[in-house]
Amino acid sequence: MKHFTVSLDRIALANTINRLKAYQNAIPVKVKLITQRLAEIGAEKVFIGFEAVSYQGIGDYSVEIQEIAGGYSIVVAGQAVAFIEFGAGVRFGEGYPGTKPPGIVPIGTYGKGYGSRERGWYFTDLSGSSEHTYGNPPHAVMYKTAQELRERILLIAREVFAGD
Repeated sequence: MKHFTVSLDRIALANTINRLKAYQNAIPVKVKLITQRLAEIGAEKVFIGFEAVSYQGIGDYSVEIQEIAGGYSIVVAGQAVAFIEFGAGVRFGEGYPGTKPPGIVPIGTYGKGYGSRERGWYFTDLSGSSEHTYGNPPHAVMYKTAQELRERILLIAREVFAGD
């Protein structure tokens, strides 16, 4: 917080009170700026992270920022998202570093259970070719991005509040 020098006369106290009220009124705007900046940084990191993964399948995903009550949400949508984030196939075990949300089944059990086959399985790619796979390791793009954003909150808050 800023430091205020206060003289102990009526006019100086009134001015100080007004300055404190103005500062207090600016806090919600600054909080919104902080959350917006974190969302923008996070969405960029998530997009780059999903682009960088090696995924044996169709990498159909989109990344967007949605404003929600009290902040923003980074939303990644597409059929491949869960497979890229959490992994698939028995060879990769349960290597996801975070807690999986409800509905994410254990690796190797999705669909027809092909992921539990030690020799892997085949799928047809977009060109109609048959491709062999053992699945995909969990890349935890969203998890890692969330961790990094938590580490950057204080730095970004200091930058936003330093503008006073």
